[in-house]
Amino acid sequence: MSGPNRHRIVILCGPLLTHKNTCATLIRSGLNVVGICEADQRTAGLPLSYVFRSIRRKGLGVTLSRVVARLLYRSLNSRKDQEIFTRLFDDRAINETILKWEGKIHRTNNYSAPRTINWLREMDADILVAHTPYWIGKKVRGLPKTGMVLGGHPGITPFYRGSHSAFWAVYNGNPEDLGCTVFLLDDGVDTGDIVAQDRIPFERADSFFTLCWKGMIRLAEMQAGILQDFDRGIGIPRQRVSPPENTEFDNPRLSEYLRYCYRQRWIR
Repeated sequence: MSGPNRHRIVILCGPLLTHKNTCATLIRSGLNVVGICEADQRTAGLPLSYVFRSIRRKGLGVTLSRVVARLLYRSLNSRKDQEIFTRLFDDRAINETILKWEGKIHRTNNYSAPRTINWLREMDADILVAHTPYWIGKKVRGLPKTGMVLGGHPGITPFYRGSHSAFWAVYNGNPEDLGCTVFLLDDGVDTGDIVAQDRIPFERADSFFTLCWKGMIRLAEMQAGILQDFDRGIGIPRQRVSPPENTEFDNPRLSEYLRYCYRQRWIR
């Protein structure tokens, strides 16, 4: 009997350890990861491009309110969050896995840049796997031979799409909707066909950030299992969805964060 068909996989990732953990998880699982394309659009480590884009789209007042909410959250939670982050993500082990891996790494600030498109074409991927905060355009999504870009979202789609799904699930009084979704990327924000979902149990020490991190870890594990099955000839399941209105969320404004702190009794 012939062995599994080891599909060529290229990962589109962001610059953070949470993104690199996905790379390490897929590599450790024995998948045929041939390339990692790492994008970083930060300026001096800050997401200034997001801030300027938010000002253009939402206005200065809304953007400042969101920035202040984030700063207040950090002042209240950074110590506890860092303790949990250190337990969840082993910096040394993740980076050693990638260092010992024999594939190719390409760094860019835009997946659609001509040089990056050329590199991706040369990698001749069967499937792209995405764990990144940055947009993946149609040109890139059309490159894999199977036509599939396997993404993930630390929230339950199609009801909680966009940013900080754990925050909004708790804010809306729906802790049962804390979870994560593996899906196939399309033109929308977390609107693609659902491949798999799982719920994330919460603990008293959790914050909506730590639940997001736990969702990212679980996503990588599910992606690895799905792709291992695909190598064995098992098709990737897909459930078509039609997102309801008003289910794409953004970072909370200060008033929303203060209301969250007042209302909820489960999660920081």
